[in-house]
Amino acid sequence: MCGNSNILIERVLLYSAAVFTSIAGVLHLALVPMFFKQMSLDVMIFFSLGSGSAVLVHTYN
Repeated sequence: MCGNSNILIERVLLYSAAVFTSIAGVLHLALVPMFFKQMSLDVMIFFSLGSGSAVLVHTYN
């Protein structure tokens, strides 16, 4: 019984981490357009690619 509860806890932690990382990615994607004039191009590209990949990785895994 103890082994099954450990697996359940690990799954809950894994899925909650995926959900919260996806939320962070969506928030970053929402924030980038607000600061187009204040951020340099390389920072915008970094935020866009980083947040987009976080959302995609956790959506398809």
